[in-house]
Amino acid sequence: FRTNSGKEAFNNSKLLANITLFRRLKVWYYKVFAWIYGVVGQFSHLVLVNSSWTLNHIVALWNVPDRTHILYPPADTKYLQKFAVDRRAPPRCQPSSSSSSSTNLVISLGQFRPEKNQELQLRAFARFLRNHRQQQQQEKRPLEEKKGKRIDDKNIKLVLIGGCRNEDDQKRVKNLKHLASTLGILDRVVFEVNASFKLLVEYLAAAHVGLHTMVNEHFGIGVVEFMAAGVIPVAHRSGGPLMDIVIKHKGQDVGFLAETEEEYASCISKVLNLEPAKRRKICEIGRDRVNQFSNEEFLNRFKKLSKSVIFPGKR
Repeated sequence: FRTNSGKEAFNNSKLLANITLFRRLKVWYYKVFAWIYGVVGQFSHLVLVNSSWTLNHIVALWNVPDRTHILYPPADTKYLQKFAVDRRAPPRCQPSSSSSSSTNLVISLGQFRPEKNQELQLRAFARFLRNHRQQQQQEKRPLEEKKGKRIDDKNIKLVLIGGCRNEDDQKRVKNLKHLASTLGILDRVVFEVNASFKLLVEYLAAAHVGLHTMVNEHFGIGVVEFMAAGVIPVAHRSGGPLMDIVIKHKGQDVGFLAETEEEYASCISKVLNLEPAKRRKICEIGRDRVNQFSNEEFLNRFKKLSKSVIFPGKR
């Protein structure tokens, strides 16, 4: 258990992390609950889980592998797959000063909850900018793509798009803005809180990089949306993104995985400096990959798996 490590986290308060007795009580509670949960689960006739990570977790707890199957969540991404890959369209509702077609956007999708770890995104982006500037100084010229298109340092922005559920989330956004200011990147970060669907779609059509930093997310439908929209994902090396989504497809990369601040910074740089042909290839392969998560695939697999329960004995 993460609790047993004594490390403070969003689901392991400072009080629990620092007091051994409390940690042991929490671990004991988890073990008792897991045992009861496992006993109940063994009575299931059919178990459908949303990813390989969840499959391993449920099989370990319920021990009914022959009745446990993966059924990926349906993602209706057809409208996203219409976006151009080569020429990213700037968000129309942004001021002209920030909506230049030369702007390199790095975006993040997800509610402003602690487990989404937007703090890591800010730190990684700040490190990327530092590395970028250092390389500029060493070379005494801006970083350039192979075809000579300048990546202007002033046109690289991070956009955090997410919803706030309550006052705690609003306070979290305030703290993130303070962190961005402390890191010296506040002028490079845009916070889109409770953004409209229209604005969200426009950013998906405009961005080059999509950040995901949640540890052990069971699936990661936001990563699927990135890939469908032609946004190259840089996702956390865990959970659904690691095991099901950002994996080789037809022998080709569909995105990148990272875990540390430095790894994320390196991946952002790698994506923004891709040759156009390489970028196009990754996006096209990524779009082909996400078809596995379509509504049609979900419905067909659900029908196939449920037949064993609805019509026992028939194949």
